Amino acid sequence: MSQFCDKYRSVAIIGNVRVYNNKPLDDDAKRRIYEYLEKPDATNWSDISGIHINGRMLTLWQAVRQVDPTFPATGRTYEMETGRVTKEWERIPHPDLVLRAIQHSQNHKSFESESLRDNPEGTNHRNSGPPEPSEQS
Repeated sequence: MSQFCDKYRSVAIIGNVRVYNNKPLDDDAKRRIYEYLEKPDATNWSDISGIHINGRMLTLWQAVRQVDPTFPATGRTYEMETGRVTKEWERIPHPDLVLRAIQHSQNHKSFESESLRDNPEGTNHRNSGPPEPSEQS
């Protein structure tokens, strides 16, 4: 791993990512994130910024912006006809910021993903109809 982040910490964080339906992050997405951590550059950031990293379909870029609100809201732009980059990223995140964003996204799951994880049948116990009449003695 590079000078930018700790290999074991990276493996632990990325290995614990859960996405839609509480499934682990796929191997290709993991590989691409590891590549960025190893070689943080604009091309690799463009490659991983759109990866969904939790059950709410939050992208890595959105998660970075949640952790660092000063991170740019606009990124690379391209010429439509040629695909040539017309504007580069204003900045790319430090690998440690990427790892913090991933951790943050995993610690702040939505009600929907939590309720499905805790209740795999998908039954909504909060609104299951009127309460049963209670017996009175």
